[in-house]
Amino acid sequence: MSSKDTELKRNLVSAALELFSEQGYKDTSLRQIADYAGVSHGSVRYHFGSKQSLYNATLDFFSKDNIGSHCPPPYPQHRR
Repeated sequence: MSSKDTELKRNLVSAALELFSEQGYKDTSLRQIADYAGVSHGSVRYHFGSKQSLYNATLDFFSKDNIGSHCPPPYPQHRR
């Protein structure tokens, strides 16, 4: 995958995160995500295939390799 494709996919995931968090999964369309990211609806379909696939990519964003590795560990539970 070219760096241009990678950048486009990151932009789409970012747009999807924003819209899913504001409107919810059900009320967000691929067309809205495409418009928000400034690309064609076909580009979203080409790179992700479906809304569910794009949603899964947004969940992957929160994996340990992205945000999880930057979060502090939770406080240890106190033993009695």
